[in-house]
Amino acid sequence: MDLLAIGQRIKAAREQSHITQSELAKLTGLSTHYVSAIERGIKTPKLETFVELAKILRVSADWLLESELGSTVNIISSDVSATLSKLPEETQERILRAIKAFSDE
Repeated sequence: MDLLAIGQRIKAAREQSHITQSELAKLTGLSTHYVSAIERGIKTPKLETFVELAKILRVSADWLLESELGSTVNIISSDVSATLSKLPEETQERILRAIKAFSDE
């Protein structure tokens, strides 16, 4: 398992969410040192911790595990889902209507 690639994606999601390592540590009940070790690929988080990180960072587990899943998962769908989840609900609904309009063509 490429822990460094997973850690880098966790870090990227954290930074995109404008959350510091310290804030993420508080939100997850982890130490800042442990969050840093996960992001550097030194530590492997427990499954429960991994899921909690994905929830807090509002990204899918698929997206975090992209380097491990390769082409077996539709990464584009995961990226779209992660991006949409960060938008206001009204904007999400408008985008969904636009996508459905394209699929009806």
